[in-house]
Amino acid sequence: MLKVLLACVYLLGSAYAATAQATSVVFLNPGKSTETFWVDYAQFMQAAAKDLGLALRVHCQ
Repeated sequence: MLKVLLACVYLLGSAYAATAQATSVVFLNPGKSTETFWVDYAQFMQAAAKDLGLALRVHCQ
């Protein structure tokens, strides 16, 4: 009985993990999309988000 219960918990956990999505983050850029500082800043944030397994969207003026 315990083995059946553990197997069900394992299968449900596997199904949940397969459907889990990455956390999404939005950066509202206060500068213009052509300003060197903000372009570099957004690239740094993209690299950090990738390392952390996050999905980052950048919105510029």
